[in-house]
Amino acid sequence: VAFDVQRGRHYSNVHLVLEGASREHVAEILALIHNAKLEDAVYAEPRLVTEAIAGFYRQRGYLAAVLGQPRQVLDENSATGQVVMDVVEGPAFRVGEIRFTGNRGLKESALLSDFQLSPGGPFEPARLGAATAALRSNYESQGYRDVLIESQLKPDAARGVVDVAFQIQEKDQRVVQSVAIEGNSQTSEAFVRSQLVVSEGQPESLPQINQSVQNLSRTGAFASADIESRPSPDNAYAPGTGADLVVKLQEARPFQVLYGGLYSTSNGVGFIADLQNRNTLGSARVLGLRTRYDANLQEVRLYLTQPVWGRIPIATTATTYVTRESVDQGVFQKKVGGSVQQDWPFRARYLLSYGYRYETSRLTLQPSDTRSVPPGPVATAPVFFTGSRDSRDSFLDATRGSFAALGSEMA
Repeated sequence: VAFDVQRGRHYSNVHLVLEGASREHVAEILALIHNAKLEDAVYAEPRLVTEAIAGFYRQRGYLAAVLGQPRQVLDENSATGQVVMDVVEGPAFRVGEIRFTGNRGLKESALLSDFQLSPGGPFEPARLGAATAALRSNYESQGYRDVLIESQLKPDAARGVVDVAFQIQEKDQRVVQSVAIEGNSQTSEAFVRSQLVVSEGQPESLPQINQSVQNLSRTGAFASADIESRPSPDNAYAPGTGADLVVKLQEARPFQVLYGGLYSTSNGVGFIADLQNRNTLGSARVLGLRTRYDANLQEVRLYLTQPVWGRIPIATTATTYVTRESVDQGVFQKKVGGSVQQDWPFRARYLLSYGYRYETSRLTLQPSDTRSVPPGPVATAPVFFTGSRDSRDSFLDATRGSFAALGSEMA
């Protein structure tokens, strides 16, 4: 097989020109082509470029936009040229009439709450998807777990609007008839129920079930938590609508030992150990004993942590400690104190910590040392505050994200 290849003229700096497109859209389309790595496809496979530009206009509501086929306009003398595409943008469609059919359990005013579409507003396919998801979430929060929602669009090019019709099949509304708890041996039933936002006689709300599972997991008392829905055999409500909820729990191990070693050129070899007892004192409380030992620092800490207050995820920790640290050759500082601290996470990445500490410190010498040190213990009682933001993808081996913290202390 022999191939006869004629290279032809080589052209450079051949740019895509969109005739008829607005200046703002031209800049956005060229950025889209660059980010999608379609610059070479302008010459080699223009169909991909045309589809990308058509999608750009469709997502912005230009449903009547017309794109011409790319054509090459080349200048042999300068060996440059353009790839020209004719564009007729047409109007940006807006939302026309919004209609609901099949909604018997929820009124139209309730369906329009947190809705992403409004008559006269811009029509964008992404908003339609968000509006459908909001409708489904609205129904699921009222116990309609099997609701079916379909949307139909009726574009009117003359008016530049799209009428949207939602067809709803509500199915049965489920109502919670009973809530049973399984797997709690150390944890009281009262504490488990305090974390639930679902109750008997209320609609079986999927968002509330998910929130209840999240509340239980956040306490730290359980290795796993789930809520299972079962049809109620003894239905006190309309046929087929009663539901029995079963809270399935697996409690965390009551005792846990964490330990590790450390080494530094100044302190040499050392170790850290942490013995934790979880939930024996009830309400997911953690009682722990933490120790550290190396050549220059010996420390013992006894702490008690309450991870939540009701359903509020504020952890409160009370600590008492004794430390002995070498501050100079033959000079040691002994500290005895206690602290109370609260940690309040918010907005996923932020942590606010604040508290109060009281401690006394005393300098001591080796028995054979004749030097003098300041007499008596010195007491300090600072109030401290720390705010931090952590967006790292991993605490120990982060590949992206950042960490920032700001702290202050006043005594």
